Amino acid sequence: MSRMYLKLWLVGLLTLSYSPISTAADSIELSVPPASLAKWYQPANKRQVWLHTMFRLRRAVQAVEDYGNEGNFSAMQKWAEKLAKDYRSIPDMIPEWKDEIDTDWADRLLQASKEKNLDQTRLALRKLNTTCKSCHREYRAIVAAQYRSPDYTNVKLTDSASGQTIKFEQSMEQLSHSVNRIMIALQDNQVKTATDSSHILNRQLQDLGKSCQTCHKDPVSKIRILGDATSHDMEKLWNSLKGTDNRASQSALGHLSVNICARCHSIHRTLAGLRKVVTDHD
Repeated sequence: MSRMYLKLWLVGLLTLSYSPISTAADSIELSVPPASLAKWYQPANKRQVWLHTMFRLRRAVQAVEDYGNEGNFSAMQKWAEKLAKDYRSIPDMIPEWKDEIDTDWADRLLQASKEKNLDQTRLALRKLNTTCKSCHREYRAIVAAQYRSPDYTNVKLTDSASGQTIKFEQSMEQLSHSVNRIMIALQDNQVKTATDSSHILNRQLQDLGKSCQTCHKDPVSKIRILGDATSHDMEKLWNSLKGTDNRASQSALGHLSVNICARCHSIHRTLAGLRKVVTDHD
């Protein structure tokens, strides 16, 4: 099987960027899966056929094990047939992996289950699991980064102040600028600038929230990051800015940044950054 390899610096992986300098000790190699896999994932495949095949395989393995342990051989055979069918479909979906699939052990699993031979059934399961684990070890992380992580390339927002459409990346830069502008102003005791910038930040967050529906079809995801808790944190910042305790204002801004920026980034930015590294070097 032909393979392409990516060199990902460990430091770069943690910081979501490439390190210009590397030694053999601080690098790893990850295999890029065959391009044919893409047609079984969204957006090329709305039904996520590959994922559901993997889910069924995992379910069937457990069912064969459980029913075998219980001595329910008819149910064990039924699930062995389901397992073998899905396992054999893998090279049909991904021809490049034909040599990695051991159909002989799928046949032996079926035969052993029909004969109610629990020892041979377990042996066949172990052999099939070995091929699954080998593939997962080599590809699962990189596949998740390619096909199951956020992609903001085509996400756009409307800037409510200017009415202009801006790219998602530009929106992130504006948010970062506003947060830093507030902190700089607070450290320099420029309360008015900090207050004005906090209102700009609030508007930008409201604009950002309208983009959540691009990926999330339910309101819960937006509420979790930009719901009542965010409004409460903004009120707390504004109230602190009306007082004389500068440290309290800085603390309120820090709390706001953690609850909004850090929480959202921990879910979205790490995966999106890894996806970019992978796809840019595919």
